[in-house]
Amino acid sequence: MDCSHLNTVYLGKFQIMQKATSFMLLVVFFLGGCASKQNKASTSKITYPLVDTVAQVDDYHGTPISDPFRWLENDTSAETGAWVKAQNAITFDYLKQIDFRDKIKERLTKLWNYPKSYAPFKRGEYIYYFKNDGLQNQDVLYRSKDLDKNDEELFLDPNTLKDDGTAALGSFSFSEDGMYFAYAINDAGSDWQTIYVMDTKTKKTLNDKIQWAKFTGMSWKNDGFYYSHYDAPKGSELSASNENIKVSYHKVGTDQQSDELVFERKDFPKHYLFADISEDKNFLVINESKGTHGEVLHLKDLRKPNSDFVQLNTSFDHDHYMVGNIGDKVMVYTNQNAKNYKLVSLPTAATSLDKAVDFVKEDQERVLKSVDQIGKYFVLTYMKDAHNQVEVVDHQGIKIKQIDLPAPGSVWGFDGDNESKETYFSFSSYLYPLDIYKLSLDNFETTIYKRSEIAFDASKYETKQVFYKSKDGTKVPMFLTYKKGITLDGSNPTYLYGYGGFNISITPSFRVTTLPCLEN
Repeated sequence: MDCSHLNTVYLGKFQIMQKATSFMLLVVFFLGGCASKQNKASTSKITYPLVDTVAQVDDYHGTPISDPFRWLENDTSAETGAWVKAQNAITFDYLKQIDFRDKIKERLTKLWNYPKSYAPFKRGEYIYYFKNDGLQNQDVLYRSKDLDKNDEELFLDPNTLKDDGTAALGSFSFSEDGMYFAYAINDAGSDWQTIYVMDTKTKKTLNDKIQWAKFTGMSWKNDGFYYSHYDAPKGSELSASNENIKVSYHKVGTDQQSDELVFERKDFPKHYLFADISEDKNFLVINESKGTHGEVLHLKDLRKPNSDFVQLNTSFDHDHYMVGNIGDKVMVYTNQNAKNYKLVSLPTAATSLDKAVDFVKEDQERVLKSVDQIGKYFVLTYMKDAHNQVEVVDHQGIKIKQIDLPAPGSVWGFDGDNESKETYFSFSSYLYPLDIYKLSLDNFETTIYKRSEIAFDASKYETKQVFYKSKDGTKVPMFLTYKKGITLDGSNPTYLYGYGGFNISITPSFRVTTLPCLEN
């Protein structure tokens, strides 16, 4: 399966928010740590502009609800634009007065400026990988036919998509033979995506242009792909309601108007639809959801072109994702009857998930976070006490190997197909910049492929995990990172970061924004 788009679709917003929040908290840390030094920003009184209100009252089933700031929902009005400019003026005037802001910027710039590489993945005759020279806004996609040779070739630089840098690479996917590359562009931070297709041999962008795509990947079959899209919005494209999403099939070289409608739910206009396809291209699954969690699966056997979709469940109470298939059995990652998730197999002839049987049973001590099918194996990524553990099982569900990791941390990657003999993954922790490892599927040994080099001496610091009880008695894991030899007596300035939402756990990772805090 080509799941390279999934992280972008479901985590992109979170990652952007996380970076912004980290920087804001970093500034707060320095303001607190430097409180003894008076600065203009801390003593200046802020006068906020008055905000107009309107007499807007809505009646919801007999309950009147006042909404005096409704006018701000019109994102294209001159009044809203003027309000944004006034707010920005206050913010940037305050930031300019912070005496030590330039020193923070200078140190962060030096720390951020180190080469970064990410786990490679094979498509067609090439191995692709993202790199960043240090300060590039977006990672750049390169390719090579042999990683041991010096044949690196620039494939796509998202930083050049638009002169002002406001276009970003979103989801992307390669055709099964590697001949085509479909990629989505997000403009100016919008969730709307425009999909283009590139000929990978010539690296020329073709005439294909798909508009009004959103919350989508591109799942290839033959010389086309399945994708999710809406009709063109009426009114503002940024604030118009998202309704009546559709899954269509686009054939390379044709106009979007001729795309084949594959699936829609007119009876539930606010539901989301996401198409995924098995590695052998025999089975298409539509994930239908009402929000961030809980799916209904619709399965179609593509070996029978005229067959209908079979709805496998009716409740949105649980998560269900197709991982792949073993012959005529579809493998589904689910938390139905398994709060820590498990992997089940379902005969494709079955008409209900109730017929599924456990393939990898629920682990009572660990949460199964993801499953990747590679070659003759499944790579299982677990989370225990807020850090990752990795295991490999065969097609009988028998554990083959637990993968050794350098420290409690986080892993990403494990891409491959049915013919793969190896796979790559990235590892990171609080004192470990992103390193890339190669996992052999012959002997299951790991070797370092590429190590990050940064102008920061991590040997002066240490990380340890502690546990504390919340108000209701729940045991909560927490990591402490600090300079070796420090006295942990509660008197040290502390930068505390946490997050709660969308069932996302903050596992250990390397964050440049925290390093000046450690150094100070």
